[in-house]
Amino acid sequence: MASAQKKLAIAFAFVALSVCLQGCFEGSDKLYAKFSKNAEKALDQAGDFASAAADHAKSAVADASTQAAKLTAEAKVHAKEFQAKAQKAVDAAKKKGGKAFVAAKKKLKEAKENAPKMIAAARKKADDLKANAQKFAGELKAKAEATKKLVLSSKKFQDAKKAAEGAFTEAKKKAHAAVSAAKDHAKTLTEKAEKAVEEAKKAAEKAGKKGAKKAAELLKEAQKHAENAKAQAAKLIEEAKKKAQPHVDALKEKLAEASKKAGSALQDAKKAAEGAKEMATKNGAPEEKFLLIPDDDEIDAPQVGKFALGFYGGLASLSLVSLALLGFTVHRLQRARAGTLSRWSVEEEPLYDCEVQE
Repeated sequence: MASAQKKLAIAFAFVALSVCLQGCFEGSDKLYAKFSKNAEKALDQAGDFASAAADHAKSAVADASTQAAKLTAEAKVHAKEFQAKAQKAVDAAKKKGGKAFVAAKKKLKEAKENAPKMIAAARKKADDLKANAQKFAGELKAKAEATKKLVLSSKKFQDAKKAAEGAFTEAKKKAHAAVSAAKDHAKTLTEKAEKAVEEAKKAAEKAGKKGAKKAAELLKEAQKHAENAKAQAAKLIEEAKKKAQPHVDALKEKLAEASKKAGSALQDAKKAAEGAKEMATKNGAPEEKFLLIPDDDEIDAPQVGKFALGFYGGLASLSLVSLALLGFTVHRLQRARAGTLSRWSVEEEPLYDCEVQE
């Protein structure tokens, strides 16, 4: 008996584990329920949300009109049915006469009086239904239009951001080109000065003792010129950097400001789109109208397929094992119970016989 209980506990543990695994992946179908990381694609998605919401606003009014007409028509049919039923009861009671006939006529009168009330109540309900639908449609349409405006505005901010990015990139290129030109010019000056020094050294070597003094002076002058050339070269490079940097920094600030505005406008557009979607789906719009296509870098079909196959295959195997263990345990419990009942009967019979003999 203890062994059977142990096996039952193991089976329940396996079942609990499989349920937990299912719970862990319960939200996997919502993996791509988010806007694209690409701003342009995200804005297109937000615009699609707005269009879908506007379409639902139109269909909501049409559906309400259809339902209202159906309510009125059904009320008329029911009113006729009640009157016909009451008339039939009057005809049947007419032969009997007496109280039954009087009661039947009273019900017929009530049915005739209630018919216009029933139809009027249905019409009021239909009118209320249409009015509510029109009100909802107006609010949803306004939300959709506001979302579209935010999307357009956000696209302008994205264009401004792109323009700022282009200007900043171009300014950096020009600054880099100016600094490179300064470096090249500085390099030329330095190389000429160093060449002059080398020539002065060679001249000093050839001059001998007679021209040594003059050669030393020429060499010293050449070295001094070289140092000046190097200093001038460094100055040219530094001036080129200083001249280009303020313009680059200003464009960098403009880019940062444009990026901030574009990001804020994008978030506003996405938030408005989500609001339009929520309002529409709460009123019965299908979720399929608001599906989002994932970005290319988020799609990894082979890995997803293999993972899903392995996961669900393992889960199925685990479920089968759990069911088998449950079945085995129940079978063992039944056998154990049958054995206990059998032993009870065998032990009790002799006692019963003894009592009879006495």
